[in-house]
Amino acid sequence: MSIRVHNFMGALGWQMQKHFPMLSSNLYLKLQFAARAKKQKAYIEFFEKSEETPHPLVVNLETINRCNGECAFCTANKYAEKRPYKRMEDDLFKSIIDQLADWGFKGHLTLYGNNEPWLDTRIVEMHKYCREKLPDSFIFMSTNGLLLTLDISTTTAKT
Repeated sequence: MSIRVHNFMGALGWQMQKHFPMLSSNLYLKLQFAARAKKQKAYIEFFEKSEETPHPLVVNLETINRCNGECAFCTANKYAEKRPYKRMEDDLFKSIIDQLADWGFKGHLTLYGNNEPWLDTRIVEMHKYCREKLPDSFIFMSTNGLLLTLDISTTTAKT
C-alpha cells in the first residue's frame, strides 16, 4: 500500500522519519516544547493569581520515565528520550495517592504520562493501592500493548 502525502512538510517529515529517525524525533521534540511554552506560562500565571488553588480533576502519574515505542509522532519515543532513567519512589507514590484520598478525590487518575506503564514491574500493585484508596475515582492506564501477554491480561483481570 502506498502512502500519499499532500504537502511538502508532510513529505519531508515522512522521508526524515524513514531515513533519519533519531534526528527527526529530536527536531519534533524541540518544536513541541517551543509551541507549548507560551500556553504553559499563561496557565501557571492563572493559578498563581487565584485566591485558592483548586484541586485537580485529572492527575497523571508517570511511575517510570521510559517507553519502548518508536512512534514518530511521540515526543517520548525511545529515540527522543533525554532524561536519565528514573522510577518513582514507592513512598512518593503512596504519599500522592494518600493526599488525593484525604481530599476526597473522585476525578480521573492516569497511571501513565509520556511512558509505557508496563515497563514498571510494580504497576499492578500500584493500581491496587489506588483502587483501595480512591474507590470513587476513574483509574486509567494507556499502553502501546507491546508488552502485553495473555498471562498479564488474565492476571490483571482478576484484580
